Amino acid sequence: MPYYHEEVLIMKHPDRSGNLEQLGLRLEKRLKELRYSPDTIDNYRRVFEWLAEFMADNDIAEYSPSAGKLFLEQYSCELKRPLVYFRNARVLVARLNGLLEGSQHRVKHYCSTTNYDRYFPLEQQSFAKMLKGKGNKPSTDKQKLRYIGIFLEKLSVSGLESLDDLDAGLLIKVLTEPYHPSGYLPAVKTFLAFLYDERYIKKNLSLIAPKQNRKRPLPSVYSSEEIDRILKAVELDKAAGKRDYAVLMLVIRLGLRSSDITNLSFSNIDWQHRLIDIIQVKTGSPLTLPFDNDVDAALKDYINSARPDTGSDKVFLAAVAPFFPISRNATYQLVDKYISIAGIEKAGRKSGPHALRMSFATALVNGGAPYTVVTKALGHDGFSSIGSYVRLDVPMLRQCAIEVPRPTGAFAELLHDFREV
Repeated sequence: MPYYHEEVLIMKHPDRSGNLEQLGLRLEKRLKELRYSPDTIDNYRRVFEWLAEFMADNDIAEYSPSAGKLFLEQYSCELKRPLVYFRNARVLVARLNGLLEGSQHRVKHYCSTTNYDRYFPLEQQSFAKMLKGKGNKPSTDKQKLRYIGIFLEKLSVSGLESLDDLDAGLLIKVLTEPYHPSGYLPAVKTFLAFLYDERYIKKNLSLIAPKQNRKRPLPSVYSSEEIDRILKAVELDKAAGKRDYAVLMLVIRLGLRSSDITNLSFSNIDWQHRLIDIIQVKTGSPLTLPFDNDVDAALKDYINSARPDTGSDKVFLAAVAPFFPISRNATYQLVDKYISIAGIEKAGRKSGPHALRMSFATALVNGGAPYTVVTKALGHDGFSSIGSYVRLDVPMLRQCAIEVPRPTGAFAELLHDFREV
C-alpha cells in the first residue's frame, strides 16, 4: 500500500520587512529544500507574478497578510485568471505569511511500495535489474514495475502458481479488460518478452498480448498564413511584446521546445556564428541550430531594449518584478494568447508551443526536406518520434503500402493456440 512521509521545516529568522522580491527568493529556496518538483515551483512563480501585478496596480509597497487576503478576494472575482490556480494562490499566500511569521512548513512526500515480496519475486527482481541496466529514468522504471506487480497479482489471483505454466488462454483472460491505464499493456508486453528471453516461459506470449487501444489524432498544425497572422498579432512597441515575439520566433523558425526556450542562457548563444548550442532538457542530448537574420533581430531587440537588467543568465524573464525566468506554462499561455488575438479558429487543434513546433516540422516535410534532416532539426536522437510528422506526408505514405504477410512460424503457432481458447 502507498504511504506518506511528512517532513516539517521551521521558517527560522522570519522576514518581517514585507519586501516581496526577497520573500519570493526565500520561498523558492524553501521549496527546493523541500524537494518540490520544478513544475510545481513554476506554478508558484506564475501566481507570484500575478500577486506582484496586483500589488503594483494597487500601490501596495510591501507584502502583508492583509495584502494577501485582498489579492485572494480579487482573484476569486476575476475571470481572466484560471480558477484551477486559485488553490495555488491560496497556498502561496499561506507560504508567504509563514515566511513573515516564522511558522512551520509541512509537506507530504508520496512513497509507493512494490510487490516484489508478494508475487513471483525472482522474476520481478530480475526484470527490475534489467530495466535499471537500460539507463531509463527511475520514475519510468518505477511505473513499469508497478504495472508488472498489478499484472502478476491478477495472475496469482487467477490460480497461477508458476509463470512456466502461463498460457495464451490465461493471458488473454487477465488482459481483456475494457480499460487499462496508459502504459500498462506496453509494460506487460515488455515483461513477457523478457520472460521468454530469460527462459522463464516456453513461448513468447508478448506476440499475442493486446496492444494499447488509444486514439492517435493527427498533430495540431497551423498554416504559413496563420503563422504570419500570429506574429503580426504581437505588439512590438511594448516590452512584453518584444519578449513574446522573440519566443515565438524560436518556436516557429527553429522548432525549439518550450523547456529549452525557458532554459535558454546567454552562454548558449554564439552571436558571431549565429548558433544556438544547448543540451536539451527533455532528452539530455546536445543540439546546435543556426538562426537567421530575423531571429537574430528579434532576440537583440528584446535583449537590448526590453529585457530587465537583473544579472540572470537566463534570456527570457517575466515582464514584471520580481523578474523570474519565464516558465514552460508561460510559453503555452503566450502562444495561446496570440492565436486568439489573431482571430484564428482552433477547430479542435492544440494551441501551445508544441503545435507551432509541429507546424515547423510539417513545413519542412512539405518543402521536401528528408526525414533525417527533420529529425535532426527537431533534436530527436533517433527515428522513434518521426511517425508524428510522417503521418502528415500522405503522398509518400501511399508509395510505401505493402501487402499484409501471412503469419508463419512461432507467431502462427501462437495464433492457433489463441483460436482454441
